[in-house]
Amino acid sequence: MWYKLGFIRFIKVFAFLLVSLSGLAKASLCGGFPLNSILELKLKSGGLNPVQKISFRVISCSIERGYELQEETQVKPSDLLLRGYFVDHDGRETEEIAFVNESDPNGLTPFEKGILKKRTSEVFLNCPPLQKWDEGFDTCIAENSGQSSHTLFMLHGYQYLNDAWTSGPRGQRALTGPDHFMMMIDRDMTSKTNLSLKLMGSLEPVLVRPCTPQLFQVDAVDCFGPHDYLVNMALKEVLSLGDKENKKIILEFGPKDDAAYGPVPYIMRDTATNQAPLQHGIQGMADTLHDTQWVTKGGFRWSQTLIEGSVFRGDNLGKWIGPYKQDSWSVRINQDLGTYISVGSSTGNIVIPNGNGPVHNRILSTWAATNSLIHGHDFKTETIWSQVRNNQTKKDLSSFLEEFLFNLRKNNFYGQVEVLQENPDDLNVLVTDRNTGAQWVKAVKGGYERNVTSKEHYNISPGFFVTESFTPNSESWQKAYGHGTLWGAWVSLKLSWSFHK
Repeated sequence: MWYKLGFIRFIKVFAFLLVSLSGLAKASLCGGFPLNSILELKLKSGGLNPVQKISFRVISCSIERGYELQEETQVKPSDLLLRGYFVDHDGRETEEIAFVNESDPNGLTPFEKGILKKRTSEVFLNCPPLQKWDEGFDTCIAENSGQSSHTLFMLHGYQYLNDAWTSGPRGQRALTGPDHFMMMIDRDMTSKTNLSLKLMGSLEPVLVRPCTPQLFQVDAVDCFGPHDYLVNMALKEVLSLGDKENKKIILEFGPKDDAAYGPVPYIMRDTATNQAPLQHGIQGMADTLHDTQWVTKGGFRWSQTLIEGSVFRGDNLGKWIGPYKQDSWSVRINQDLGTYISVGSSTGNIVIPNGNGPVHNRILSTWAATNSLIHGHDFKTETIWSQVRNNQTKKDLSSFLEEFLFNLRKNNFYGQVEVLQENPDDLNVLVTDRNTGAQWVKAVKGGYERNVTSKEHYNISPGFFVTESFTPNSESWQKAYGHGTLWGAWVSLKLSWSFHK
């Protein structure tokens, strides 16, 4: 009856997150700018006219609508407003923002009252005639009249150069180059149907040799190995229902794709560093199913709720594409609580091979992501809990992960706390005492990254990170790893790039 227990726990945990975080949503959102405070904005009109400053007063705040601002100065920017910037007390631009004019969404009347709607690195408020804002590409695209289709092409990725080392009896040092690149072709087939092809690859088999040092990482035993050349390849169709386009059916299939399980993978999370969490090495944990084979996935989005299900091959994770087989399944629910909080939960059954043949494992994960403002600067968090139950041994492995990112202009500050259970056999620990079962491992990570070069199509960011690890209180584990605190560190240079047309 384990599957019933897992489903009940799945519903309970999801409901608990939904209720508890909804009470924190408004506090997280409105903590950045108190009511009646004055914001000075620097506005560009049409991208052609000189920059002008306008002062606004914060008059209300809500999860659904964001900050509501009332114009304080007597100016009439009648041209189309394209970009806005927060300006601090020293006159420096700190963050780009976007507004939506409630009385006239097309921006054809003077802007007097608006909503702080979106914060990205590149924002176009009101698109030129015959164009519309595309959420996926964060830019203006030609508006589809239904008579013709429009094709978008996007290419982006990153390349790291890491010098990493770890301490203790198993300590080592290596110079590696983790990377990934992604290509997407997106086409509106009709006014209601969109088709997209995505391809994600990596050169890590060449650039990460043999692996990146990381204590207690199961993936390659105290080391994180390279991804495959082909990480993701899938075809997706989105069908919009109704006129408001708030109901959508999503169908997706790929020989390599992410299954409907867990939150956004670490390689795509803003809060994660370029070093994978320890849970990534334990198959079935939240971060392990982003390169699953032979995935068939379907979903339904209704406003801020997304429900998905998938079947896939689970016994060949992270490897080159094998013969077609679907032996595992998963379901996922994700709920946005307004603009700044998202919660989700997922469960499933995955087949994982071991020395005695494939074994079915029950998998379960729950997560919550927040994005709030602290004095006008982004503060993002990600909380993830995962559990894998081996149906053969009836034993569980659990993990808890907390990440945060604080952005201060061009500076990014990272933090991570991870507590998880690991089996001694997975780390080649010879057990000489009675502690033969899984032991709790703890790791605390902090880091800093600065964007030193910001161009239209690429950015360069150096950084450094430090990890403090704690050996389980077991004679066998301490004999393998040493007593006391263990350390790890790496210095990185990141090149990120993007292109779309």
